[in-house]
Amino acid sequence: MDKGVQEIRRAHELDPLSLHIADKFGWTLLYARRYDEAVDQLHKVLEMDPQYRRSMWGLARTYELKGMSKEAISECLKIPALPNIDPFAKALFKRRCSLYEKVYRTSGAERINRTWFESARQEIKDAINRDDDAYSIATLYAASGQAEKAMDLLERAYPQRDTKLLELKVDPRLDNLRSSPRFQALLRRMNFPN
Repeated sequence: MDKGVQEIRRAHELDPLSLHIADKFGWTLLYARRYDEAVDQLHKVLEMDPQYRRSMWGLARTYELKGMSKEAISECLKIPALPNIDPFAKALFKRRCSLYEKVYRTSGAERINRTWFESARQEIKDAINRDDDAYSIATLYAASGQAEKAMDLLERAYPQRDTKLLELKVDPRLDNLRSSPRFQALLRRMNFPN
């Protein structure tokens, strides 16, 4: 990850006005678990273009990883409110933000509300079937400590060729699954290098 951060930093230095490179820099910092730096970088992208959706999503995800669920939800909710967002993406992000709002609750400390999963089986099933959102739901299960359910969804995403699986090896939200034999088998099926 250090080498990746060096390379994307160099690309950003060479082309500091590229929103795409600046955004990738923020995401690379996120994957390197350098969350404070990621927040700073993604804010810089949003200063250049306040409606850059991918950076908004990266900021929401970084806040989630920092345990700042209120900020994550707030950032997430900005996405479907964008004036130039297409109807499909608007509906998808509205549903995704709604799930996040319901999953994360504040009760003294910000943490995932594990009991919510039991009461929302149909809503989760709909999100997976309608939006092909198995990967995103798997990350929520992983965060709640429900490793087997998370792995079931990740394995379901594989034959569907879910492009989000490309994040499998670096996504911090899956760190607690990495030692699982099922997770390791999925990495091998994806042909990721060791």
